[in-house]
Amino acid sequence: MNVMFWDVVRALAILTLTWFLATWLRHPVRRLLAGHVEPTTAGFLLGAVRPVCMALALPPALDAVGVSMTSTLAVLSTAGLAIALALRDALSNVASGAILLTVRPFLVGDRVSVAGHTGVVSRIGFLLVELDTDDGRRVSVMNDKVVALPMERHGADGLVRLELVVRLPRRAGAVAEIEAVAHSVGAEVVVQEVEVERVRVVVRVRVHPTELAARQRALWAALDPHVFNS
Repeated sequence: MNVMFWDVVRALAILTLTWFLATWLRHPVRRLLAGHVEPTTAGFLLGAVRPVCMALALPPALDAVGVSMTSTLAVLSTAGLAIALALRDALSNVASGAILLTVRPFLVGDRVSVAGHTGVVSRIGFLLVELDTDDGRRVSVMNDKVVALPMERHGADGLVRLELVVRLPRRAGAVAEIEAVAHSVGAEVVVQEVEVERVRVVVRVRVHPTELAARQRALWAALDPHVFNS
């Protein structure tokens, strides 16, 4: 009985010391990665330090209590299948996180719009992506949604695109009038559809997110006299 008790104590000691070692090891790893690896990859590697250390400590901990690795692997394989089925959503997010790390549709610090939220990417983790929005909120979006849903990466200048769809009467000079007004405010005009009595065009301009509502109102006011209102 005493032998078994001290074996368990030794196994727990191995796991506990490994946990603290892994926690301490994150600091030199962070310093090592800083300046040499871009933040997105560095975050993934830093997050893997503790799981890898604990995985390495598991065999000696099991050996300390006299557990055969052969039988343990058989049990773990069965348990792993059950856990995988129970945690399939979480594993899907982990797999999506690996896709984000490999494909790199965006990086930490980029401004993106995804799942109805727009903000600056503050962290890309194994399970979720965190965005800092313009109104001071931190929004978390699960990785599988980031991969599955349409995503827009904004320019490095932090500007977003404002688009207005307007109808014009189909007459000579109508599009030219809108183009003149749009160019005066730094916007561009793209003809979207030509119908029997009207022409539908898209007016585009890049603005800072904090100026989005004001610029939209001002642009509508400038375009309104030339828009088809019937």
